[in-house]
Amino acid sequence: MPSTDGASIVSEARTSLQTGDWTNTERQTAKVAGGWLGAAAAGAAAGTVSGTIVPGLGNVAGFVIGAAAGAVGYWLGSQAGEAGFNAVVGGPNPAPAH
Repeated sequence: MPSTDGASIVSEARTSLQTGDWTNTERQTAKVAGGWLGAAAAGAAAGTVSGTIVPGLGNVAGFVIGAAAGAVGYWLGSQAGEAGFNAVVGGPNPAPAH
C-alpha cells in the first residue's frame, strides 16, 4: 500500500500544479496519514491482545489477527482523516466563496 499511497498523493499534486488548487492534495495526504495511523494502532492493539490470549499460537495468531485489524484500521483511519480534513476545510466540494 505505501507505493499506492505515494502514487495517489503524487497524482493529486500533479492535478494541483495544473489547477493551482491544493485542497485535493491536502485531503489525500490527510486520508493517507489517517489510514496509516489507524493501521498501526489497530494492528498493534489486536496483535498484542490476540498473542496474549492465545499463547499456544503466539506470534502466528498475533501476526494474522494484527494484519487483519491493521487493514480495517487503515480503512477506518483513512475515513477519519478525510472526515477531519473536510470538517476543518469544508466538504469534498465546498461552496465557492462570494
